[in-house]
Amino acid sequence: SGLTQKYITISGTLVADTVLGPDPLGVATGNGKPTDPSVSYWYLDNTLRAPSGITLEISADTLVKAGGARFIEAQSGGTVNINGSVGNEVYLTSFTDDAVADPDSSSAITSSWYGLYYRDGSNGGNISSLKTWYAYYGIYYENPLTDIVVQDLEIQHALYGLYFTNSVDNSPVFNNTIIEETDRNSIYISGGSDTSFNPVFSGTQYIKGGATNIYSCAYLNTSSPSLVFSGWTIEGGCGYGIYMEKNGSVANNLVRNLPGRGIYVNTPEAVTIGGNAILNNNNYGMEIVRIGASSIVENNLIRGNSASYGGGMHIDSSAAGNIDFTLRNNLIVENIATVST
Repeated sequence: SGLTQKYITISGTLVADTVLGPDPLGVATGNGKPTDPSVSYWYLDNTLRAPSGITLEISADTLVKAGGARFIEAQSGGTVNINGSVGNEVYLTSFTDDAVADPDSSSAITSSWYGLYYRDGSNGGNISSLKTWYAYYGIYYENPLTDIVVQDLEIQHALYGLYFTNSVDNSPVFNNTIIEETDRNSIYISGGSDTSFNPVFSGTQYIKGGATNIYSCAYLNTSSPSLVFSGWTIEGGCGYGIYMEKNGSVANNLVRNLPGRGIYVNTPEAVTIGGNAILNNNNYGMEIVRIGASSIVENNLIRGNSASYGGGMHIDSSAAGNIDFTLRNNLIVENIATVST
């Protein structure tokens, strides 16, 4: 198991720029990649911090394992770069992970280490070809001074996948993002009242929640009118596909085959929901508990969803403001009532 493999221990606050490279003991007898059972690795027995003026770099083909409540952390003024490439990925995982090549068959458990953390005031960093398993947070992003740029990210078996909090005027960039088997929110966005926070996603955008996940795959709770959540495929686990609790735009997403609701709206603020395909979910395709005046819900396909009294769209007409929004050009067909009246 991971507990008996060879490693070099590293932790604490770095005092100089530091590079973690592959197979640090040089003992690999296979291909030397993180999935090679003979490879050595870096072990975090405590949090590893890049403080102000210091850069931590993790090179391609490097395996890092962490035990317990440990972060890899960019502190205020510090930088963490992950420099993998396609076919030469960096792996961050739990110390108890005994099946790095296949996270579904490992004996490690979700949230058995804390994850990659960009603190408030850090210099952020660039991330290329990163696979991270079994963390509490895949990436915790807390208002760095410089936006992170992420290319080819895969997060598996985290409690939270991408966790954004307290961010102001940030636009981190993600290209090709896969988040699977989360126990809570695959994407969590929460910010202050005067923000223009808008993470930019492109390329492959895929979420699959864990089988026992009763939370939302995507939780949107920031008062950023510029927030656009678009282009995602969300399927599998999760009690809610997309949960909107403040304003922003949800557009052109595919939300399907969930055990719960497709899109859930509970906000007094103005939102725009358009061009989404909400298919075959085991509850309402869309449920609107509260929605702000001037909101627009249009051009959505809501099909094949099932709920007790009709699985298409449920609007709570008793909530203040719910009569003051625009609902138009939605196709709501072939939804199922599981209880006859």
